[in-house]
Amino acid sequence: MSSIDDFFEEYRTTFARYDADALAALFAFPFQAVSATDDGAAITASATVDEWRPVLEGLLGMYRTLGVAEGEPLQLHSTELTEQTGSARVHWQLRRDDGSTIYEFTAVYTLARVNGAWRVAGIVHDELPKLQAALASA
Repeated sequence: MSSIDDFFEEYRTTFARYDADALAALFAFPFQAVSATDDGAAITASATVDEWRPVLEGLLGMYRTLGVAEGEPLQLHSTELTEQTGSARVHWQLRRDDGSTIYEFTAVYTLARVNGAWRVAGIVHDELPKLQAALASA
């Protein structure tokens, strides 16, 4: 069985390929995202991959606009809570092809093994205000 750290290497490289279908396959459903905003939190729930894929496609489109080439996990703290569940706190840095930093954010993931493979079942993150600010200045 792969480790949570191995899963995040796959997650990172899948984002870098801009492959929405492959990325969507790394999530478990139902799925919930809690996004910190400037004035509270936004909660998104998706019951199926078909509901979540357009959200991922939108995020990838914004990443393209910003020129994101990769997300580098500056810190990754993972824990297997049980053999089938885990969590991870990741501090990400998004970079362009030239290595320059676009912005950094932190995300906490709830993970579940589905058919023997780690999948993201939930995420809490502070990316949204940073993404919006980067888009506004692009």
